[in-house]
Amino acid sequence: APFDVLTLPVGTPEPFTWLRTKLQEFTSATVPGLPPFQGGAAGLFSYDLSRSLERISPPRFDEFQIPALVVGLFDVVLAFDHVQRRAWVISQGFPETEPARRQQRAIERLELFMAWLQEPVSSPHTPCAGPSFPKYGAHGVSGLLCGTQFPVPGPAGLVSNFSEEGYCQAVQRAIDYIHAGDIFQVNFAQRRLFPAEGSSLDLYLRLRNRNPATFGAYFDLGEQQIVSASPERLLSIRNRQVEARPIKGTRRRTALAEADLFAGDELLQSEKDRAENIMIVDLLRNDLSRVCRPESVRVSKLCGLESYQFVQHLVSVVNGVLEPGKSPIDAMEAAFPGGSIT
Repeated sequence: APFDVLTLPVGTPEPFTWLRTKLQEFTSATVPGLPPFQGGAAGLFSYDLSRSLERISPPRFDEFQIPALVVGLFDVVLAFDHVQRRAWVISQGFPETEPARRQQRAIERLELFMAWLQEPVSSPHTPCAGPSFPKYGAHGVSGLLCGTQFPVPGPAGLVSNFSEEGYCQAVQRAIDYIHAGDIFQVNFAQRRLFPAEGSSLDLYLRLRNRNPATFGAYFDLGEQQIVSASPERLLSIRNRQVEARPIKGTRRRTALAEADLFAGDELLQSEKDRAENIMIVDLLRNDLSRVCRPESVRVSKLCGLESYQFVQHLVSVVNGVLEPGKSPIDAMEAAFPGGSIT
């Protein structure tokens, strides 16, 4: 459980100020040889956090009322290396900052977690003691939705916030904006909902077993949970070296090696997919140039083909080195939200 939590509603100005202050207050040197995350901030940076960074009008309906930002500060980390078949329990001893008291708390926390790990497993949903995240969304989905929901092809109960006709009209409107010169890209999305079966944690564990995505995640907000199976990370920053790996362009994999090769070649030669990828690369170059040394921003890989369990992607790599005085939080703010989802 986190020892401190920040929760901000949509539209809160300067959302990163608290985080900068807290990370400066609770800073510790990274121990070589251990997993890179050894305690610190982890949480939800929602898409609507962009409304605190840009001039964007609020949504007409906010049925789920998910906060823009929910970040917990964690002093204990359980880390696993599935390749080496090793695990670590790391304790920082925060929020104590006086050295002797911090060391004592770290020892106590380690002993507590080791004792928990040695106990018989009674329930996978037993919460840890300590501060918890706030609860949101006290109503069921059916009591929250505004507007008509439309059945779509798939399992019974699957609905969208668009009808087929409405979706086509919205696409045409986007095309008209492009022809008028008002915009040059639209990431047009529809929301699909399906009644939950079982717990969100069970869903995550099944999903991770079926598709162990590189950046899969489970995040518990109380009465709402985020289950993620993402192949993409926004930014990686180590020793002031910044790396972004934008993904644009996807083809489904098959059981036939020849078909996979054909699909991969077709993806590499696709003007549409390549144009989308390069567009995001240009955006990231611009974002990183705001916080990185100008001469350090470069594209080390452009539209390379990468294969995963079920799909193939076009992946590029954009690198930079943080300017003196700039922090990872500055880089996060400059690049948020990711160009491939805006």
